Amino acid sequence: MKKALFLCIAALLSTSSFATLRTLSVVNHFNEALEFKIDRNRSIVPDFAEKFTLAKNQPAKTRIFPGSKDANIAYIGVIANKSPKKTAFFGVSTEQVSGYLSIGIAYSWEDQEYTTMTFCTPEEYTQKGHC
Repeated sequence: MKKALFLCIAALLSTSSFATLRTLSVVNHFNEALEFKIDRNRSIVPDFAEKFTLAKNQPAKTRIFPGSKDANIAYIGVIANKSPKKTAFFGVSTEQVSGYLSIGIAYSWEDQEYTTMTFCTPEEYTQKGHC
């Protein structure tokens, strides 16, 4: 009985560890520099500065940590450097990345243990079906 319970717990832990996001890499494939600003709960993505800029084709990477019960998502705004009306807004937690808003900037990702989120032009997204 104890052995069966141990195996059940071990299986549950190993399954859930793959559902937990561990890192987030963002890559700028947009046609100009993008400015990122963490609006809330920066401790969830500690390797990102509160404000940072990525030049075209530049990546950035952070570890993802769980927040508190009431503050478990880091909210990040994105603005195109030369075109401030082109914006995006997304959230990051250990459970998922959530895209909330995008105007003139496209982005895509797949929630995995080591997630990469790529930003591109809407034209590139339409052509490829992803960034």
